[in-house]
Amino acid sequence: EIDGGVRVSNCSGNHPGGVYAYRVDYRGKSVVYCTDSEHYSIPDPKIVALAKNADVLIFDTMYTPEEYEGKTGGPPKTGWGHSHFVAGVELVKKAGIKTYVLTHHDPGQTDAMVHEKVRRTRELFPNSLAAYEGLVLEL
Repeated sequence: EIDGGVRVSNCSGNHPGGVYAYRVDYRGKSVVYCTDSEHYSIPDPKIVALAKNADVLIFDTMYTPEEYEGKTGGPPKTGWGHSHFVAGVELVKKAGIKTYVLTHHDPGQTDAMVHEKVRRTRELFPNSLAAYEGLVLEL
């Protein structure tokens, strides 16, 4: 715990070379930042525990499921250390997250492609949005 009541906790994620996810708790609100992480067939139990009941999850959603599986956009991305929105929604639901922020967009995706990714995500979890430069979230 940092002076002033801020608590920062972390756990390791799944990325070649290693990565950490972070949770910041302050005055009864919480944000989890988890980028450069892949969840394979199930949400990573360490990240689920870290994110449990957080207000906001900012999560690596680089790909669509089709891109991740290699059905579009080149070869499969399994093992690259990045995820897709369906895996993010599974994590959000398992951890009891209130707001899902998709981040770490593939640089090859246009703004329209990111908007479509968010639209599809909202069909599964309505309280979702895409991160963008200058985004401010009020908790």
